[in-house]
Amino acid sequence: MSADRIAIVGLACRYPDAATPAQLWQNVLATRQAFRRLPDCRLGLGYRDDAPDGTYLTRAAVLRDWTFDRERFGVPGPLYRAADHTHWLALETAAAALADAGVTDGDGLDRDTTGVVLGNSLTGEFSRAGLLRLRWPFLADAAATALAEAGLADDVAADVLTRLETQVKEPFPLPGDETLSGALANTIAGRVCNYFDFHGTGYTIDGACSSSLLAVAAACRALVAGECDFMLAGGVDLSLDPLELVGFSRLGALATTDMRVYDANPTGFLPGEGCGVVALMRAVDAEARGLRAYAHIIGWASSSDGSGGLTQPELSGQALALHRAYHAAGIAPEKARLVEGHGTGTPIGDRVELSALSSVRGSNAPPGALGSIKANIGHTKAAAGAASLIKATLATHHRMLPPTTDAARPATPTGVRGWVRQFEPVWLPFETPSATPGPDDTLTVTLPDDASPADVVVVLAEITERRPRRLRIVHTGHPAAQGVGRSIAAEFPDCQVVVLERLDTTDPGDAGLGHPDRYLELRTRLDGTLERAALRARPPRPRQHADATPLLPEGVCLVTGGIRGITAHAAAELAAGTDTTLLFLGRTPADDSDVTAALQGLTASGQTDVHYLRCDVTDSASVQATLTEVRIHGAVTGIIHGAGLNEPRPLDDVTAESFAATLAPKVNGLRTLLDALGDADDLRLLMAFGSIIGRQGLAGQAEYCIANDWLRADVEAWAGTHPHCRTHLLEWSVWSGVGMGVRLGVLDNLRRQGVEPIGTREGVDALRDVLADPQAPVTVLITARFPDTATLHLAADPAPLLRFGEHVRTRIPGVEAVTEAELSLGSDPYLDDHRIDGTPVLPAVIAMEAVAQATSHVDTTTSLPMSMTHLKFRAPITLTGPDPRTIQIAALTDAHGTDVIIRDDADRVSGTLIAAPEPPAPQRTGQQPPPSRDAGPHECYETTFFHTGRFRRLLSYELLSAFRVRAWIRAEEGSEVVPWFSPFHSGRLLLGDPGAHDATLHVLLACVPHRRALPVGVERITVWREPTGVLRVDAAEVSHTADDYVFDVVLSEPDGTIVAHWQGLRLHATTPPQRKGTLPVQLVGPWLSRRLVECGLHDHVELLTAPGRRTFGAATGLLQQLTGASTGHDLAGAPRLDGSHASASYAHNTLLLGVSDDPVGVDWESVPATPAHAGAVPCDAADHPVAELLADKLGEDPTLARLRVWTAREALSKLGYGQGEPLRIDRITEDGLTIVRTGAHHVATAKIHTTDSRGAQVKVAAVACPKEPRT
Repeated sequence: MSADRIAIVGLACRYPDAATPAQLWQNVLATRQAFRRLPDCRLGLGYRDDAPDGTYLTRAAVLRDWTFDRERFGVPGPLYRAADHTHWLALETAAAALADAGVTDGDGLDRDTTGVVLGNSLTGEFSRAGLLRLRWPFLADAAATALAEAGLADDVAADVLTRLETQVKEPFPLPGDETLSGALANTIAGRVCNYFDFHGTGYTIDGACSSSLLAVAAACRALVAGECDFMLAGGVDLSLDPLELVGFSRLGALATTDMRVYDANPTGFLPGEGCGVVALMRAVDAEARGLRAYAHIIGWASSSDGSGGLTQPELSGQALALHRAYHAAGIAPEKARLVEGHGTGTPIGDRVELSALSSVRGSNAPPGALGSIKANIGHTKAAAGAASLIKATLATHHRMLPPTTDAARPATPTGVRGWVRQFEPVWLPFETPSATPGPDDTLTVTLPDDASPADVVVVLAEITERRPRRLRIVHTGHPAAQGVGRSIAAEFPDCQVVVLERLDTTDPGDAGLGHPDRYLELRTRLDGTLERAALRARPPRPRQHADATPLLPEGVCLVTGGIRGITAHAAAELAAGTDTTLLFLGRTPADDSDVTAALQGLTASGQTDVHYLRCDVTDSASVQATLTEVRIHGAVTGIIHGAGLNEPRPLDDVTAESFAATLAPKVNGLRTLLDALGDADDLRLLMAFGSIIGRQGLAGQAEYCIANDWLRADVEAWAGTHPHCRTHLLEWSVWSGVGMGVRLGVLDNLRRQGVEPIGTREGVDALRDVLADPQAPVTVLITARFPDTATLHLAADPAPLLRFGEHVRTRIPGVEAVTEAELSLGSDPYLDDHRIDGTPVLPAVIAMEAVAQATSHVDTTTSLPMSMTHLKFRAPITLTGPDPRTIQIAALTDAHGTDVIIRDDADRVSGTLIAAPEPPAPQRTGQQPPPSRDAGPHECYETTFFHTGRFRRLLSYELLSAFRVRAWIRAEEGSEVVPWFSPFHSGRLLLGDPGAHDATLHVLLACVPHRRALPVGVERITVWREPTGVLRVDAAEVSHTADDYVFDVVLSEPDGTIVAHWQGLRLHATTPPQRKGTLPVQLVGPWLSRRLVECGLHDHVELLTAPGRRTFGAATGLLQQLTGASTGHDLAGAPRLDGSHASASYAHNTLLLGVSDDPVGVDWESVPATPAHAGAVPCDAADHPVAELLADKLGEDPTLARLRVWTAREALSKLGYGQGEPLRIDRITEDGLTIVRTGAHHVATAKIHTTDSRGAQVKVAAVACPKEPRT
């Protein structure tokens, strides 16, 4: 390897919305932008104008939630306050880079040859602001002069100056012995050296925007020259203050809108801030130490624009630097696949840079990908180059061309060609870089196919003696090869291991060497390319008729490994309730007390046909004799092989004898048993129990690891030649309560290491799942949660880049994922439109979107159609102050679906995502939606609903009662039309428009217009397609109590195509019944129906109100629309409905319709608008006393009370009551509902303020119904 190659062995950063390089990389892949309104605390409103000493900037990318950990670094308060924040941010980031390189706090480094070079310009805004204190004499003189010229008295002027001095000086620390050093840029690198006691070199470089890359180049030169052996390099910039912002404003360099890089319409840049540090070593030294290398730096150069402008770039200067760098690297410019550019977004800057790049690459160069990190985090000036370097390094490390952020119309200046803006991540082919290892640090061993166990021990001894930094094991299918590799990787964590399976024994060259991962298992394809071996998580499929189908075949099932332990326990559980005869084989004598007790226990539990025979499965004679005895009980149809020996020992102590002893029961024992059975035509099940140790290795367990993986190879080979027999190898992690882990007493230690034991019931259930799945593979790893290890490589598609996957805490593809997201008004602007009593509340539909997004981290194919079941919204998730709220979303897949929980300080939302059924056929013929509304939002948003902004989607109600809804809503197409998340988050929505889904819910709130009802659960919701355009909501109540309402809801397109179906949607009233002011006229019916329920009068009188006239048959038309049945009028002119009762009343061309299974009568009248009309209120003289009593109790006008009595009489008359029946007042509710009774019926009357398109009105309504609802 060239001595000039520099390995990047550590990365660390803190940039806007990226506290780590991993977060920065995820933001790049998601094209997230971190721009927000510039906080007033960073730049006061007094600077926000276009005056010569002001700035027009309104947005920037700023650090959030960063606080220097003084306690960790032992920095006292006075020192912390005296130094600029850049010092502390650089120190913290440098420490993180050291830790990432594997040399935490510099441990293990030669501190005399370790140096630090950092880029910075003018320190930072905080020390610059502090200079104001030192300028107090000038300010005092100017203020005193102004006060004197204004004619203020001396004592008043002195008081003002005293107050002013306090206000000027108080925000800044008192000058001390650290003030000067804390305000200097050159001490930033010095402070890092001071803290870690590095003596190699330490200084700060100021090269403006190139400062951090100049620092990296200087560090590389120091390494190549041998001046230092380890270098920290990067840059830090915290300078969002008037000096820079006003200066850039005067240059016109700042953006006024979104920042677009390399765009046809350049905008200028938005500033950012932060710090990036890389840890560097000579590549040969990094390899010798076994350190991971993210990438290699192979060339660097710089230039000057000479006599060009100081603030405008020159094409010739940039081209010269590029030529020098490519020449130093020894590669042709056109070979570069990715160029991470400067990309300031200014017209001249982007044009010159694109032209320089194109001229250097040449006109015939193939297309290259181009991007700039500034589009994500803004221009971080002295720290910008470090951010770009980290991005490019991770692109190389992950072998991925990242997407370009926000270049909607790529710029193509004259002469510029050959550049591609990536809009999706592109994976590069698996390649292993060429490497030239040293003779002493790399060992390649070959395991021929005929290598015996003794040969394997010789190989282990050679590896143990050599202790190479890099090990490659080459084989053509030997069953011990992978076990050896995994054991070495587990035993020697500083050794990089490659296990290479080839098709032949030809020289493999450098294949497999040079990859950054510590452990690789590679296979050679037929075309000669390499593929990496990987596990793929596979949740069990739902059992089909599990209770009816025996999991063990009828006949004799042999169980090896004795009558205690995991194998015996599992076999007994599987055999319960079957006709299988269990024969346990073990080396313990049959009359042993433990064996006798175990047999008695099995018999007592209902196992009537169980036996134990003493047998050593490694002894063919013993096996033959045992089989003779076994056949007395019948043909052998099943084998469950669990015999094994585990005696942990370090690699140094492994001998041929100890390895043979471990291999004998596990591998030889099964071979002996199968050989003794002969053709095995009767065998229907072969199940061997292995261990996760065989899959991943474990320090001190090399023999057991190799034996288990050797068993796997044997079982898979046997399965290939015996297709008639169901064959499985089950690789178990440790069980609790039974098994080897219990016997060895290691459970507590394993738990401390992050290994969660499998419960006995869980283990048996998992085994049943495997056997019930006819598509289950031969080898299945069954485990509870376990820590990530280098040797277990899971096949996984990249995690989806979605809003609620902001931080992925745990991810095992196909099994589980835990993500976190911070909710805030900035990141989640929809919260501002979903406030309840002023508090932002996470909408239920957004929580459902989070459930879907969390599931997609488990199964990346998650998409519509999908169903969710058993959704529970246990408690609202709210923002109670200015601080963001962190939610955690945990998803776990099993045979029935993916269970998801959303929690903050408690579980808030839970549900299960499952596969969707086939969509139903359209339930109706096409129907024209209502004409578009130009009059603004629906009136319910002003009177009843709390939703604002993007949630206002209701167009109109076609039908509305307390128990039924038919409404039209509007969906928006695409997140660009209505942005739900901030620009730096992905706007992709798996369920489609949340506004439409929320409207599907909140149109139901009109069914309970006098209470606040919120969703608390859904039995099942299925979404088949994204909602778009105008949609119809059809809802019918399934059940209710006084406070809970359960609906089934269908969302469909105008042609009847079903979009979504909500089943068992439960709303819960969170407030008591409230006196309503003015109600839209359509809400009067639902309100009256609910009040009848709440007052205990009747459980289901369906009342509807709508515009209509008697002469036009409004009542029969509405009845037909409501029920779909034929309707008419009786002889008295009342509406008639077969099988039910109906009553109608008209007032001021508005219909009140009542429908019930019991007789019902309704009436309503308009309240006289003026006293002149009061005399027109009819009321029988016999009812005057009741009216007067009502007027007195209600404190209302006697005319209105008489109108109440009159409407009650009219409603009763429709039930056949005459004037002679006396009325009695039953009760009056707090909201003014009066209930009178006569005979067997109650009548509820109410004064209601209504409004419709004709304006406001006041009506009195009466509903008469039986005292008790019919059962």
